[in-house]
Amino acid sequence: MFNIRWFASATRTIATVSGSIAMFSCVPKNIPRTTDVRGSSAPQSSSSRGAETSGILHVAVLGDSQSTGGYGQRLADLIRNASVQRLVYFGAASSARIGSWVDGGFTPIPYSAYFGCDSQTDAHSCAPQMQPGRQTQSIATIVRQHPYVDLYVLTFGDNHFYDPSSARRDIPRLVTPILKSGAKCAFVTPTEGVGKFANKLELIRQIKLGLDDVESANGSTCVLVDSYTVGGDVLKTDSDLQLMRNASAQDPMGLHPQGSGARLWGERVFDALLKRGLLDRL
Repeated sequence: MFNIRWFASATRTIATVSGSIAMFSCVPKNIPRTTDVRGSSAPQSSSSRGAETSGILHVAVLGDSQSTGGYGQRLADLIRNASVQRLVYFGAASSARIGSWVDGGFTPIPYSAYFGCDSQTDAHSCAPQMQPGRQTQSIATIVRQHPYVDLYVLTFGDNHFYDPSSARRDIPRLVTPILKSGAKCAFVTPTEGVGKFANKLELIRQIKLGLDDVESANGSTCVLVDSYTVGGDVLKTDSDLQLMRNASAQDPMGLHPQGSGARLWGERVFDALLKRGLLDRL
């Protein structure tokens, strides 16, 4: 689901968005992981996991074309500029489905629409940028190369719009290796679109079922960050809903929020992660 005019707009957005600095408290690494909002206790990390970088929370972000624009840039900036957080991996590929990050080797459509970065040592935050021609990596490779990641933020769904049940099938394949690595995860749902993308209720339902399947099999799952429901994490009021619809209407596809709407989405997701304690030191 990609439109070249949207991609040009998103690229301009990336070039102009700036981050703001946020300060957060930290807690020791050896404290057991907290219970997520679904009531399941996430796996505890081993005593050696993250020992070299005590006091720092390592974050990885994976997504599709939504994360290549203003939303992903704003979220990345907020994470990078925080005092106890480190963005060590960011990967967003236009037209990517959830399975594109399970198997790896997916080339964005168009070819140039990959936005990401990779901190090879996990010692410093990386800065996402457009990387034409780069393919997605498999989640197994990412987990192996970045063993200190504490939190994965996953934003997917729109490329499953025409086959919502495929989102449910793919979610366990992506999330299970993350949980087994000892990390937590947050799954961010798609937000409002317009036109033929205005109704995503079935897609959201299938995403929730996929996360429930993970919990049934593993005893824990990703925390759900709701970008779709008014009164949820992102759309607080009807005015927020209208703002996001207007932002999506600026995109020729009616799918990718632009400008202030995209930035608001990134800020609200960041706030939701904070409120759940996911951006505190684990």
